[in-house]
Amino acid sequence: LDADVKVRAQRIFKDKRPDESAKTPEDMEKEITERQESESKRYMEYYNINQYDKTNYDLLIDTSELSSEEIVNKITEYLEKQ
Repeated sequence: LDADVKVRAQRIFKDKRPDESAKTPEDMEKEITERQESESKRYMEYYNINQYDKTNYDLLIDTSELSSEEIVNKITEYLEKQ
């Protein structure tokens, strides 16, 4: 599952998660980007893979504009074809 970083930042900021320190959606976007960079380095170091390389996955769903129900439907449709 994936979503545009701006969409992810808005969702997290809107949820007002207690463990997040961002004061604005823009701050949240920056935190997400920094976290992604850190995770990329760690995954490459430990597993020698780029977790953001989409060719590593069998199913990709951009959730930026989808509801939870639409996401579940896409996953179900994919699994039924397997």
